[in-house]
Amino acid sequence: MHRYYKGSALVFSLVVLSFLLMSAVSLATISAIARKSSLSSKSSNIAFQSADSILERMLQKIYTTPGDPDPYPTISNLATSLSSSCSGSTISGSTTDGTYTAKFYDINDTVVTCNDTNWHDAVRKVKFQSLYGTNNRAIEINITPTCHQVEYGGVTYPASTFVTGIVPHCWMTEDLNYDTASGDLWNPEDVTVVTNPVTGGSGHAFPEQRLYTWDTAMKGDSATAVTPRKQGICPPNWFIPFPSDFDDLGNSTDKPIPPALPQSQKNNLKSTLWSAWYPYTFNATDPNLNKDKSLFKAFPAGSADASGTMVADTRGKYAYYWTSDAGVNATVATLQYNNSGLSSSTIDKSTYRSVRCIKY
Repeated sequence: MHRYYKGSALVFSLVVLSFLLMSAVSLATISAIARKSSLSSKSSNIAFQSADSILERMLQKIYTTPGDPDPYPTISNLATSLSSSCSGSTISGSTTDGTYTAKFYDINDTVVTCNDTNWHDAVRKVKFQSLYGTNNRAIEINITPTCHQVEYGGVTYPASTFVTGIVPHCWMTEDLNYDTASGDLWNPEDVTVVTNPVTGGSGHAFPEQRLYTWDTAMKGDSATAVTPRKQGICPPNWFIPFPSDFDDLGNSTDKPIPPALPQSQKNNLKSTLWSAWYPYTFNATDPNLNKDKSLFKAFPAGSADASGTMVADTRGKYAYYWTSDAGVNATVATLQYNNSGLSSSTIDKSTYRSVRCIKY
């Protein structure tokens, strides 16, 4: 199995020092804030520059795609490559002019430990502190990961980035098909196609699809003010979306850019394959007959009631996606065959709907 890592063009600015990271990287965004800078002498300037060079090397190692096997499977391995050590959740090291520490944090501001083998995808922030005599400087670096496919439960899920304003969100571009053993409903592939090589044809071609109850999707957990993002049944470091995440999709810019998708496609979240959505008709001379122009590629998996019985006339016409928002009922985002936009409503948690996962 190939490993996939975040690659990026790393740019961050400090109040006192700005530098451009020169590494074989492409898409992540780095921003940094320097605090409590006490550069009172030429010696301290030199000392902090030395520490900054360690930080630059650290970030280059984090973001340069290492291949397989990964030379830095844990933060401890990363520390060793820098002639430093890692204990608990902190890298510690020294230069000829002073000492430094670095701590890594995930999306919920929880520390990522030295031995976490998922740290490549988990880290969203680094706190770097350098010390020279009595002079201390702390830097926070916010990291936005690039978007890549993920293998989970024996299935490889492609992914794409959608940007609202300047905030990138990475979405799976296939519905989750993870066997939970209970609380899910599996629908097999269903193909009924009648074709005419001259005029076209009709029919449908549904892929294998799986629906879940809300409690199953959330693994019995609920969003809180302290930990609003919940993994549920999504892969590690992926989450059940908020309702606002679906709202943002309608105003998003599709990535990667270039090439940008035409404006007519930017808000088209539904798969454009003729066999996916009712009324399933096609023109045999259409040059894009078997090309899906949608990045999100929503397929209408339909829904099932609390007994697990499919609701008639929903597969092929409706795509319902659970969100993490719930009270007595839970919020679902809905796409339908006769409307290009997203809508939302609250639904009985015991019914069965689709799941898409997001990475922030």
